[in-house]
Amino acid sequence: MIWEFDEELYHNRNLAEMMFSVLKRKYGEEIRAKKYWNQLKEIKFKVLVHNIDRFARVIFIIQIRISTEPLFSAILIMLQTKSDKNKET
Repeated sequence: MIWEFDEELYHNRNLAEMMFSVLKRKYGEEIRAKKYWNQLKEIKFKVLVHNIDRFARVIFIIQIRISTEPLFSAILIMLQTKSDKNKET
């Protein structure tokens, strides 16, 4: 039966199903909006929040890997610069 489907299209369907599963696990299966257009807005908002979350995680991981300092010292430096900025204001 698999030979009846285009392999690339079937793979795309698999990716879409996985994305729906991720969104449902993260943000729940329920949609609270009653009207159709508000339901679309709610779903788009969930996808937008998911994309922002993924982007932030990727940027954080890249910064950690690029850094030549150990993670703990990098966090200490970041906290010190924040406290220095707060003292100036």
